[in-house]
Amino acid sequence: MKAHNDKDYVDKLLNALNHRAGEVRHWVIMILVQRKEKSAIPYLEKLAEESKDPSLVRAAEEAIVEINAVS
Repeated sequence: MKAHNDKDYVDKLLNALNHRAGEVRHWVIMILVQRKEKSAIPYLEKLAEESKDPSLVRAAEEAIVEINAVS
């Protein structure tokens, strides 16, 4: 049961990367890094490529590096 709930939580976080409020996206990025969520990398790459907000681009790029640094 926990694995299913965890997947739902991650799915909600990934969906929140598309939230119109930049602050929400920044918080989600921080949570994904804290959780070391490797499944988020493709979503973060897309955000880094498509966002017009330089702070979000930087946050996404840094998150990718931090998540990849985890073994």
